[in-house]
Amino acid sequence: MKHAYLLCFVLIAVFPNESLADQNPDLITKTCDPILYKELCNSILRSKPESAKADLHGLAKIMLQAAKDNAWKVQEHIVALTKAPSNDTLIKMCLKEFAGNIADGITQIEECMKALDGKRYNDVKTWISAAMTNIDTCGDGFDVKPVYDRTLTEATAKYTQVLSVQLGITNLLAGVKPS
Repeated sequence: MKHAYLLCFVLIAVFPNESLADQNPDLITKTCDPILYKELCNSILRSKPESAKADLHGLAKIMLQAAKDNAWKVQEHIVALTKAPSNDTLIKMCLKEFAGNIADGITQIEECMKALDGKRYNDVKTWISAAMTNIDTCGDGFDVKPVYDRTLTEATAKYTQVLSVQLGITNLLAGVKPS
């Protein structure tokens, strides 16, 4: 009988989280399936090693970090465009405003992290919605003087999609049924 306990102990020591690793892909699938950008959701969460042991709250934190990372990518690209030689002061002004709005979005995501830790899901949804509105506001400015830069357009679209995914995950945390 001693040997059976020893064998169980050794197996648990060698494979401590095997059941968690097996269950979590299902959690990621269940989390991402009802979300609009489920492929993006799956891609981000499956690419992060910490997702393997995360619960839904942990997956939400991972997605918030992904949103923040994407915001920084947009911000870096805007900065590069503002440094490019151009005589068009209106475009420069729009880019400067866009950079400010994205910086506000980064601050809002940081507020979301605090709200998420406090399980204040309505606050998270408010801050994410505000970050999305900041992007729309920037787009309105470019309606006056269009700036076409495919890299900026793609980075901004992905940032918006990640924010949308975060909203979906937050709704799941809050117990809101997907429509």
